[in-house]
Amino acid sequence: MNVKSRDPLLKLTKQGLDPEWIELNEKGYKDHGDIGYLWQFRTQAVVKYFETGRPEAYWDNMRRVGELQIELFKRFEAGEQISESYVETTSLSEFIQSLSGGCFDLIPEMNRCLKKVKADKTLYLFKLLRGLLARKDISSEIDLARTYYANKKKWSIHLTEVIAALYFRETKNFETNFQQLMKGYKAKYKYEVPEYKLIAIFPLGLVQLARHYGMDVQVQHELIPQDLIKPVQHSQ
Repeated sequence: MNVKSRDPLLKLTKQGLDPEWIELNEKGYKDHGDIGYLWQFRTQAVVKYFETGRPEAYWDNMRRVGELQIELFKRFEAGEQISESYVETTSLSEFIQSLSGGCFDLIPEMNRCLKKVKADKTLYLFKLLRGLLARKDISSEIDLARTYYANKKKWSIHLTEVIAALYFRETKNFETNFQQLMKGYKAKYKYEVPEYKLIAIFPLGLVQLARHYGMDVQVQHELIPQDLIKPVQHSQ
């Protein structure tokens, strides 16, 4: 992304880091687990990365997103007045986004949290990603998802194939389907917060997972900075 396109988005993103807004988020999280506090770190990850040029600034803040989402589950289980909507299927998106920072050591705790989440029968993308993280056999679920999403939005079709490629450790299939997925990214996130228009956070989380699984995937996209991608972990 060129500077002319980036700077207005970065300026808009920084508005989410207004000191008064941060103070309100902190209080809201302390009092009743307001998820806006998590989103603050996501915003900070993007802003600090572009301001400093340091990948660590992004990785550290995205790790915090994952840690806080796990903490929300623990607080909910302890009986605190945490909205149930914060610990339902949407929590998986927060976890995948946090993995864009390469915090793979949090996956066991993520699995513990997600194991208790109830999902509708046809919420296949959630089931596939949850099973993938837990290293379960999801081959039959992949077949069901392919059938279910066959005549639906292309994003769901391509995401299913990306997850399948991760599961079967198929590097070329991942790259091909990821490229197709990203063709629909801007349309899908058109009305989302500005940080998603600076870095493709959720897709980057999928790339990081591939590298974590030992797949030497190569992706090129203006919203996925190459220096944020973690090295391949061949032991996985």
